[in-house]
Amino acid sequence: MDVRDYLNQSYMLDRQIQCNMDHLNDLKEAALTVSGLTYEERLFTPDNSNAGFVKTLYKIDELRNTLLDEIDKLVNLKAEIFSTIKTCKTVQGRVVLMYRHMMNCDWETIADKTSASRRSVIRWYNEAIETVMMPDNPINIDEILFKKLN
Repeated sequence: MDVRDYLNQSYMLDRQIQCNMDHLNDLKEAALTVSGLTYEERLFTPDNSNAGFVKTLYKIDELRNTLLDEIDKLVNLKAEIFSTIKTCKTVQGRVVLMYRHMMNCDWETIADKTSASRRSVIRWYNEAIETVMMPDNPINIDEILFKKLN
């Protein structure tokens, strides 16, 4: 894994967390809705003895635990990325890396915040990437998430 891939992990994990939070909100809304009455004859089956929303509540709890785990991983990853960014040799490079990878800003926003041109910001970024020292054993989100699935 190169430096750019390593630093971009926080953005990808942040997007995954946001997606899961949106899904959690959808599940919460689904759990609050009441299904309509039906007057058709229904057969009682032992595995379907709970109300329909109970399965949704279990999914909500499972997704909430997953989200807490992902947020914990994001906090650890951001702390490691912050330490990595501090190894950059130039002030401009550190600032650009912080805005780009800690705050997930786009190039135009970084240019506005640093009062520099977009081209200068990208140049500072590329120079900073060359001077950053990767950690000895960097966190790899793909490995962590893949282990969890297996």
